[in-house]
Amino acid sequence: MTRKKVLSAVAVILGASALIFVLVMITEVRTYGEQVATGCSDKKPVHTQLIKSTSPQLKKLAQYELLCKSAIVDQLMVFLPMPTSPSEANLFADNAARTLQEFSKNDITPLVLFEPSLTTQSIISDIYDGHYDNVLARYYDRLKVHSLTDSQMGTWVLFPEANTPTWRITDPVVFQANVTKVARLQKDAFPTSKVSILLNSRTHPDNDTSWSNGEIKSLVPYLNTIPEGLLDSFGYQGFPSQSPADNASGYRLLKADQFLPTGIAQQAMTTLGIKKIWFNTGTYASIYTSDADKVVRQSTAQRHTILQQIIQQAQTMQGVDVSINIFAEDKTKTPESINWSYWQGNAPDKSPDAHALADFIATLQNEHIEFSLYDTL
Repeated sequence: MTRKKVLSAVAVILGASALIFVLVMITEVRTYGEQVATGCSDKKPVHTQLIKSTSPQLKKLAQYELLCKSAIVDQLMVFLPMPTSPSEANLFADNAARTLQEFSKNDITPLVLFEPSLTTQSIISDIYDGHYDNVLARYYDRLKVHSLTDSQMGTWVLFPEANTPTWRITDPVVFQANVTKVARLQKDAFPTSKVSILLNSRTHPDNDTSWSNGEIKSLVPYLNTIPEGLLDSFGYQGFPSQSPADNASGYRLLKADQFLPTGIAQQAMTTLGIKKIWFNTGTYASIYTSDADKVVRQSTAQRHTILQQIIQQAQTMQGVDVSINIFAEDKTKTPESINWSYWQGNAPDKSPDAHALADFIATLQNEHIEFSLYDTL
């Protein structure tokens, strides 16, 4: 059946108002598809060896480059664990070195989220009290054994999401002392490597296990004693969310100026006196996926709108360089039960959501905003 006949049939069955909606959706999907057909970035050609990589993040990146017909990222996010024993220091450093060398071999700059262990509930206070000073020093020394260069290290984000319940303790005094300690260890071993932090737009009290008591308030208490010049950039995080089953009496944080307000981010940059900020954010295809009675799904058009709003938020930042990291992992099979991804399987070109993301990447390119990504196989 031709497109004209399809639309005529729709008009008869659904009426004129529904036909207008269908036309809008067809126009949007076609527009995204045209963007993919012409490529969404004028960066270097695709990295042809990504698909052969030992890194699941690099293999996944190959699909994004297939979608966009070019290289797309300025950095690629990867998670690495902090050690808690001398043996872990050696093992984790050896594993980290292999990852960093694999990134370097493929000309990809890493954005490393260096995370403390969740196996010890007191890990944050223990690091603060100095119990792991020798272990962390050993870790960086072991990295040096692998002849890594400072540039191969990329940017290391220390104690990410420290103002959320992720690590149980959200004390800003403890956070700043820990960041200063670990950053100096890193800089001692790799003097020109880069250090960053990542704070959430909503700050929570200690042990907020329900994640229900976050407030938008100044981040300055988490920044004002970090030594000048120690940080190279500042990460600022916010994600959309809504009530289970989209309950009308609940909440909807679906506008970027709600979940990623930039006033406190601008204040943070002034406090730190640095010029580079990166947003960590994303959009979900579905949320509460483990419960059929609670699950909520977002349409391609909704996701596209949110992505474009995120760009608008970045453009409100004054006097600083902004980049955007999109978290795009499918976490439906984890306790988080959220699908942040833009396609399933290995065919992104067949997914309308992927086309919406390609349009977002193209807009970033046009607006001279750098792009980074987290996703994995």
